[in-house]
Amino acid sequence: TASEIANRSRDISRRAGDAVAIADEASHAVTRLDDSSEEVGKVVESIASVANQTNMLALNATIEAARAGEAGKGFAVVASEVKELANQTAAATDEIDAKIRRIRDEISNAVNLISSIVEHVRHVNDSQDAMSSAIGHQTNAVEELGRNLLAVSDAAAEIRAQVQMDSGLPRGHYTLT
Repeated sequence: TASEIANRSRDISRRAGDAVAIADEASHAVTRLDDSSEEVGKVVESIASVANQTNMLALNATIEAARAGEAGKGFAVVASEVKELANQTAAATDEIDAKIRRIRDEISNAVNLISSIVEHVRHVNDSQDAMSSAIGHQTNAVEELGRNLLAVSDAAAEIRAQVQMDSGLPRGHYTLT
């Protein structure tokens, strides 16, 4: 019936509204993820800075060990190991930084896709609302038509009764054309 269609239409509209809310929340979650990845990027920058400073200290220690001659040979080995660790740390931070950039690019892509989904669902929701409203108007029009037909039927019955009474015919022997 028209009433069932209107009820289903309202249900679809409600579900579309729920989908918009869920997509909005997903967009906010991805934005928070982007913020977190930016914070991780700052930590990586800090680690890279420490690695660079450590590398400079190792270089200075190597120079000082060379100046110390034979007495600085052991210190030169330690400085060389520290320099190697600093280089490994720098390489690891470069790799992490590259991965964070890729993650942020994908996050940005996800935000754009979710925004597109939200826009499409809103459009569906708006269309559904318009359809629901039109169905409601049609339901009202059909109900009004039913009431009018009933009124016409009642009026026709009254006219038949009046004609029968006026014509003096026994009941059941009349025709309307």
